Amino acid sequence: MQLRTNVSCSLPIIPIVFLLTALFVSGCAQKPWKTSLGENEYESTLQIAEEMAAVNTKCNKGFQSDLTLEYANPFGKRTFSGYFLYSPGTNYKFVASNPLGQPIVIIAGNKKRYQMINTLQAKYVTGGMTSFSLRYKLPIHFLKGRWDDWLTGKNSISTEYITDISTDRELRGIWITFEDNEGARNISHLLIDPERRTIIEHVLETRQKKPLATIRYSDYIQDQSCLQPQNINITGLEYGTTIKLQLSETKLTSRINVYKLTPPQGYWKQFRP
Repeated sequence: MQLRTNVSCSLPIIPIVFLLTALFVSGCAQKPWKTSLGENEYESTLQIAEEMAAVNTKCNKGFQSDLTLEYANPFGKRTFSGYFLYSPGTNYKFVASNPLGQPIVIIAGNKKRYQMINTLQAKYVTGGMTSFSLRYKLPIHFLKGRWDDWLTGKNSISTEYITDISTDRELRGIWITFEDNEGARNISHLLIDPERRTIIEHVLETRQKKPLATIRYSDYIQDQSCLQPQNINITGLEYGTTIKLQLSETKLTSRINVYKLTPPQGYWKQFRP
């Protein structure tokens, strides 16, 4: 698999008035779900949700893949290409390399801490995800949530925490709302395709119904009964931030790994909270 990188900063600086307007409009956007289902439709959809949950329980797999990662906000955009490894338990490693295959940035970690090596700057950085969220303007409720679900297009919240099942305004599928009882205790609105048994869209809110993010999935691949989306687009983050992940040459793996980095000798070391 070829490793490569491309970094660009092509967006001009946008006046703050336009940014505030964009945030205001997004906050007032109409919800994509509509009316609650009747009793019969509710029960049949609940059965589908339970069947999907049973499959997810059996598919405790990670993956390794070529990855193109795009991170953008109103002030700029960066695109990285490289190799990504993910293991259940939110363990990850990403190696961004130049066209010759030489690593430029390596980052590894989990939900609690991260490590990063920048070979161009001869620098090693490690810290907690709370400081990471502040530095990169990501909501802490988002980072404390169910990463495994979001990266694999699954849902691990028990069906006993379903609070509503409703129609979609664009007739794309059916919305199922869960009130999570763990972690950040977020609310998850899942748009499912009842025929394919896949999640199309995941709208994430705090328990106070403050929007956190919208995650859209497409181009699923299948390994036996296990599914993995190849395109993951995250929007609705604070400050107009968007994150796009495009996977290719993806292989699902059953082995559980913990990824750690060792700072190279002579590198400048920075330890963050």
